[in-house]
Amino acid sequence: MTLIRCRSACSTGYWLQKIGEIEDFLTDASGETVAAVIETEGFLGIGDEDVIVTLDQLELVDGKLQIKLTEEELEALPKWDD
Repeated sequence: MTLIRCRSACSTGYWLQKIGEIEDFLTDASGETVAAVIETEGFLGIGDEDVIVTLDQLELVDGKLQIKLTEEELEALPKWDD
């Protein structure tokens, strides 16, 4: 599933930017899903990296998963090395 970032363009609306695809889900010791691994997009597959987002950071809007993060917050997400 594609993950898009919803960012404020002005006080009256938002613009959307695709940031990557959900690669996997992470579970805790009890088996409950707690986070998603997102493969962020690079250029022609170069510069891709996997990051971890908690489920409470994701929002389903009109059938699309969205996350509201600044560029700095996105870059600061924990990395996942599979």
